[in-house]
Formats: sequence, C-alpha cells, structure tokens
Amino acid sequence: MRMKKCLLASALGIGAAVSIFLSVLPKQNNMVKADSAVKSVEFGTNIAGVYYNRPEASVIYYGMDGDTPLKWRPIGSNNFGVATADGAITLLAEKTIGSTKFCTNNGNDYDDSLLKIRMDEIRDDCLTQVEENAIRTRTLAVEEHIVGVPYSDGVSGTTVYNQYLWPLSTYEAFKVNSELLKCDQTYWLRTPGHFDYDVAMVYPGGDFNPTGTIGSANNFGIRPACMLNYSNIVMISAATKGKPQTAKGEFAKIPDYNGNEWKLTIQDARRFGFSAERTTSGSVSAGQLVSIKFSGAKLLTNSGDERVSVVLLDPTNVPVYYGRLSDREDHGTNSIRIPVDLQSGKYTMRVFSEINSGNKKTDYISNIVNIPIVVDNSNVEAPEAPRGLVAQASQTSTSSIRLAWDPNFQCAGYTVYRATSANGTYTNIGSVDSSVTNKTAVNLESGKQYFFKVRAYNLADGQKVYSPYSNVASAVTILDAVTGLKTKADTTGSVVVSWNAVAGARGYSVYRSTSMNGTYSLAGNVTTTSRRCPGLTSGKQYFFKVVPYVEYSGTKYYGKGTVVAGVPQLKAPLNVSASPASTTAGKVSWNAVSGATGYVVYRSTSENGTYTRLETLSATSRICRGLTSGTRYYFKVRAYVEYNGKKYYGRMSDPVSVVPPCAAPSNVKVVRNSSTSVKVSWDRSEGATAYIVYRATSQNGTYTRLGTVSSLNRVCSGLTSGTKYYFKVRAVTTIAGTEYYGITSEPVSITVR
Repeated sequence: MRMKKCLLASALGIGAAVSIFLSVLPKQNNMVKADSAVKSVEFGTNIAGVYYNRPEASVIYYGMDGDTPLKWRPIGSNNFGVATADGAITLLAEKTIGSTKFCTNNGNDYDDSLLKIRMDEIRDDCLTQVEENAIRTRTLAVEEHIVGVPYSDGVSGTTVYNQYLWPLSTYEAFKVNSELLKCDQTYWLRTPGHFDYDVAMVYPGGDFNPTGTIGSANNFGIRPACMLNYSNIVMISAATKGKPQTAKGEFAKIPDYNGNEWKLTIQDARRFGFSAERTTSGSVSAGQLVSIKFSGAKLLTNSGDERVSVVLLDPTNVPVYYGRLSDREDHGTNSIRIPVDLQSGKYTMRVFSEINSGNKKTDYISNIVNIPIVVDNSNVEAPEAPRGLVAQASQTSTSSIRLAWDPNFQCAGYTVYRATSANGTYTNIGSVDSSVTNKTAVNLESGKQYFFKVRAYNLADGQKVYSPYSNVASAVTILDAVTGLKTKADTTGSVVVSWNAVAGARGYSVYRSTSMNGTYSLAGNVTTTSRRCPGLTSGKQYFFKVVPYVEYSGTKYYGKGTVVAGVPQLKAPLNVSASPASTTAGKVSWNAVSGATGYVVYRSTSENGTYTRLETLSATSRICRGLTSGTRYYFKVRAYVEYNGKKYYGRMSDPVSVVPPCAAPSNVKVVRNSSTSVKVSWDRSEGATAYIVYRATSQNGTYTRLGTVSSLNRVCSGLTSGTKYYFKVRAVTTIAGTEYYGITSEPVSITVR
C-alpha cells in the first residue's frame, strides 16, 4: 500500500482538494508517516509526507522577487496550525522582502500604514494574476494591545478587508515554531504595542517583543504570510528538475524524490476548455505509439514552454512517467510512445495543457483529461538491431574501452557482450536502459584486443525480448607507458636510450626531436629495451620519445609515450698544456670546444690516480694554485654544455703534467776555505733533491756549472788568488730520471786571498 499522504498537507502540510477530480481531505494531525517512495511529481493527495509548522517543514517556491524565486514555509493547514482555514494552507515567507517604517506618524493603525502599502506592492510586484487567484483573501479585525498570553491577534485602527499578503500578529507569532520564527532581520508584526504609537516586532533570533517600539522611528523587515486554496493546487513537483524533460512524443521516467523543496502547478482558469481523446481503441503493448487528438490548448504567452503534457499513472494511480505530446500547438493529433518497460495492466494517461516555467517557478495548468489505457504485452516484438557500434580505447586508462552506438527509441534497453576474438565466445558484460547509448568496458588487460557487440531488447512483463546483434566493433587497450627511461651519451655523435620492459608490448618505437614539444621523427622500431641513436651533433640537446606498441593483423596499436632528454658527448679539448706559473702554481690551457658552455679542470698527483675536480669556468685556461714546489701534478680537462640547469659533460682530455719549480735557495754564503778554494753554503729549498752551484768571474758574466750536490754546501777549489769570483745556487728535483730545475739564487761574491 502506498503512503497515505496529505496533498500539500503532506509535502506542504495537510489536507487538500485538487481541480476537477480531487476532493478535500478530512482534518487530521500534522504528522504523516510514509511507507513508500515519493515521486518528484505528485497529484492531489499523493504528496511527500512531511510536517507543517515544524523545523523540517517543506520549502515551497511561489512568486518571484525580481529574478529570485520566493521561498515560503507552511505554518498551518486545514484549520490546524497557525492562521489557517478549511481547504487552505498558510505559508510564511522564509525571509523578509525589503524593509520599511511601520508608519510615518506617531500612530500604529495598520489600515493606512506604510507596512500595508508595501504588502500590497509585494503582491503586485512578486505574484502573477494566476498566483493571486489561488490565494484566499483574509480580513484583519481590530483588536487593541493585550498584555500576556494569548496576546493580540488584530490590528489597530479600522478593520482591513481582502488582504492577500499580511504580517503575522503577536498571537500568531507566539504559535509559530521557534525555528521558523527566526529570520534574516528584525521584522514587523501587525498588532499594536503597549502605547498608541508602538508596534510589535520579532527579532532575528526568533524572540518577539509584544510591547513593541515606535513604528515611525524604526526601519524593520517585511515578512508576509498568505493562505493558498487547496482547490487551486493541481500538482506539486520537486523544485529543481522535478518534471522530467523529454523529446516530443516520448515519456521520461518520474524519479523518486527525497528532497524537501517543491514548486506548485496551479489552476489557470484561462486555460479551461482543453479536451483530449484517443483516436484508436483497444490495448497496446509496451513500446507502441498511442495517437491522441487534442484541442483548446490555449497559447497565452510567447514562451517555448507552452505544451501539452501527459502523465502516466500505474494501476495503483502512482505517477510513473511524464511525457510531452506537443509543443506550442493549440490543437492537433499527435502520438506518444508507451514506455518500453511497462508490464501488462490498466494505466491512466492524464493529459493537460500547461506552461512549464522552469526550476523553482510556479507552473500553470488547464483542466485535466483522464484517458484509460490497457497495456497487453503478450505480443511484444523484438526491436531492431542497434546500429553504428564503435569501440575506442581510453586514453587515460590502460584497462578500459568505451563503446557507443546509435539510439533506438523503440527499445527498453541494451545488453553489451565482449570477446577476445571476432568469432569467439561473447560474454555478457552488462545492460543499460534505452536512455543510455554507451558503456565502458573495464578491468581489461593492457595492450590486448577485444571485440564487442550489442543487442537491444524490449520487455514483456519483465522478460527481455532481444533484437539481433549489432555489428562487431573492436579496440585495443593502450599499453602502459615505459618506466625507467634514461639516456647515456655514447659517443660525441650518438646517445643510447634505454627503458624497462612493458608487459604485453610487442615492440617499441623511438622518436627524436630537437625540442620537447616539437615535431618528433621516427628513429627506429626495436623489440629490445634500448636503442643507440647515431648521427647527432656533439653537445646539442635532443628529446627522445619511447612508445610501446602491440600489433594485430599488421596494425600497430600504440601506448603512452614517455619523453627524456639526452645530449651527445662534447669532444675532448685539444692542445691541453701545463706550465709552471710559480713555485706553488701551474697554468693549464687548452683550445675551445665548439658548443661548450664551460670547462672543468681536474688534478691528481699520479697519472692514473684519483683526479680531484678543481673548478668550473668558461675560459680556456686556469692557474692552479696551492701546489707544492718540486712535486709533479697531472691535469685533465673536459668541456660541458648546460640545458635547463643540467650539465652534460664531454670526453676527458689526455693528462698533462707540470712540476712547480723549487724556490731559490736562501741564505747563500761564500767563505774562504784556502788560498785557492772557498766554501759555498745555503739553506734547504722545499722539494729539492739536489743543488747545482754555478761560478763566474763577473756578476753578469757567463756562469759555469760546477756540479750537483745533495748537501747544503760545496767546496769550490782551483781558484786563483787575488781574483774575485761570483757564485749562484739553484735547487733541482729529479722525478723518474728527469731533472726539474728550480729558481737560481741571487749571486754572492768573494775575492780569493
């Protein structure tokens, strides 16, 4: 049994009457218990079960404040709750609509107040004439200020008749649920306060002040209430996308709805006189067309939403489908297709003319014509085979393929099948309803070819009646991208690209470009996981893209490409040389390398030992300091090129060596040793393995090498008495049989006696 609901009185509150075929419900309490789903479109008493005058009361959209739909909350229904009457529901605006002083003088009479003027303006500005016609006007009687409960319920001054919108009284505010009484700002009540110039009001938090404040001195919000006649409310639907959209001549399923925001479809007397009838008799089966002749669908606006609509009720009078019979036609004979999933049974089509105003806006409706129809599925025919099936591998997933096909509006749904060969065994991978013409096959193997076909079906009382199969479509899932992609400079004219194997790949295509996003040319196809790419320019940056592929029937299917940069090695610097620069430094120089960004110099104390990196520089020479005199040093140089902060190094030069000279011996002295000999002495020079003594008879004359000694002195004999002699000393280092001479000391002299 479907829930016992209370017209708006359950989505809105309780009790109601609707149009030509609905009647007023008896009075009942304000709690309704649901025992089945509520539809997004409901007629009459079949309304969502909710409360009125409670925090969870529905939101009702009715009227427009400029471009903003007005929101209301039900506070009473059918003489239950607040300010209501038989056959009516009372709505309270959820928020204030502007603000005003209550009056301009020191009085608090409502009949000539600014608040009443603004209420009338809101009615004119925010409600259409059709919306006004659904409102039950109210008389606001005179009642002076009452101290304490039950508070005042009237107005000061004279009785005010025929009010469409009105402010709450203190008595009514006292009865409204405290959560619903809260608002966005302080707002006026209609009742007088403690003094003749005071008016009661409600604070934003929901507390009200019955003694009031001066009406002419304060600017407070306007929060109207109104009463709607249930007899004018024909239908209620979810405020947003409640009435399903569909093509002309087709039905769309009415979804279940568990929301709490609704809009109304109300009687429009201008549209009465609508008529409709079926042009044929007898039962129909699911999926067949039903022809309906209609007239009197008055076109009263320029809107494209003037239409003739059909709501299909199931055998228990639950609305299950919403259809469109025509668009902006006042009369004609059109067909509408019976939904393909209906089971056999007796149904009712409710046909009417309406204007569908859009989300959260009131719709207007004509009188309703009921057309009974019998669905007999004993002879349901199979639909035609689906056409245009295509399969396409996902470019973002290696395990899915997307299928799509042309729609068939005469079927209930489609079943999709998959196989691993065109003529192999096909497995059912799922079904979709007729509104869906695509499906994604998932959990597939990467790099594998799959075959698909689809067939449509109709329903014969729950049993599927299948069409022939569609064409076969195939696709290959894309392979995973390669991992571990890297490059290695192989020579000055080639780069080796390598990567990890991709599961399922038949081979790999290697492409080359001179820019990351430039045009790539095929460098070659390989079945291994590396490729040497020759013919490159030394020191130039290249980009390599590796794409795995599989091959079926001679066609390659490619996976995702991965890019890496690589640079062929620069050539080794030529004419590298090293020479002493001082006793503690050597100078290394070389020729420039074409394309180089800079150079690095390396040093070692043995030719084949470990070389230490000294410095990066852009010049073609370097003074290497901090050396030890008399020690042999080896140097190598290599160039580099830099791209995006990364250095790519060239080939290393052959080593060159230098021995910094020993310093000149210090403290050189010469003393008489005999009448024909002298003794020359000196201090040790660092790094020296021996010393050479030189002699001349003039300071700047030709010096004769006397010999090499390892000691720090030498006796020079065979001299001529009375002759002046000059002596110099320099250190020498012998490394691997080669002598490396140091700096010669300044000359010292002596006259032999």
